[in-house]
Amino acid sequence: DLVKIGILADYATAEAILKLEIARQYPDFHLNPGYEFDAGNNKWAIGFGLTLPVLNQNQGAIGEAEAKRKELAAAFDAVQTRVLNECDRAAAGVEAARKKLSTLQALLKEQTSQMESMKQLAEAGEEDRLALISSEVEQASISVANLDALAELQAALGEMEAATQTPRSP
Repeated sequence: DLVKIGILADYATAEAILKLEIARQYPDFHLNPGYEFDAGNNKWAIGFGLTLPVLNQNQGAIGEAEAKRKELAAAFDAVQTRVLNECDRAAAGVEAARKKLSTLQALLKEQTSQMESMKQLAEAGEEDRLALISSEVEQASISVANLDALAELQAALGEMEAATQTPRSP
């Protein structure tokens, strides 16, 4: 989100303004060198400037800058909390999808083993064809559920990426 970056940039700006206002509560001295070449003579000059703060030592501007910084800090904290919650929710979704996929893969492996046993029994004449077809249907059903779980995992990983992604500057 550009909002995430914008809030952080606004906070950094407010922090810089606060530092500037704090610095303005003290006198600011300026020395300005000068040079002039006049009728073959080198003339050097030094200028002196002084900026004095107002009698309240800039406390009003400092207070305003502090309030603005606090306001932006609260907005940043809200965005940060939202992003962390999105990341936690996405991580939980990924973990749940992985567990589901793992369980279904184990079930598919077990069903495949049972179906192979049924094939051998059917070939030996000890199991009827209907039980073998039923086992194949069950394996196909578990395979479809396995693919659905894989799609859920991919979607959860996409949500995780979206929650943690930061847009690139152009």
